[in-house]
Amino acid sequence: METEVTLLTGTDLERVKRYIAEGRVIDFYKWARWLHLRAEVLTELHGECQGCRDRGLYRPAWVVHHVLHLRDHPELALSKYYRDPYTGELRRQLVPLCKECHWEAHPEEYRPKTQRHSEPPLTAEQW
Repeated sequence: METEVTLLTGTDLERVKRYIAEGRVIDFYKWARWLHLRAEVLTELHGECQGCRDRGLYRPAWVVHHVLHLRDHPELALSKYYRDPYTGELRRQLVPLCKECHWEAHPEEYRPKTQRHSEPPLTAEQW
């Protein structure tokens, strides 16, 4: 079992950065390497949501979440672990989460579309 940080480099890193810049992150999640790693993480952690587990609950995982978000840290796209920048401790980068825990981890992604923009309406009219 891998217990070190694995950094993405070269053309793979550039490809992930391009996906992010072009708003095509979904393409990364189709990579065979990602699908294999995702399955490995789910197997290691018994397909169990780690957010619920930390609260003493059991719920099956729905997604494998990047703790340090992919958009902010593309170099960690295929790493199971990362080093905490403050303590230097090795921490899990890929964590299985249920849908609700994933929503908590990404509130910016799951707000209703009407709440995503803070721009005022075009008119002050209310129907």
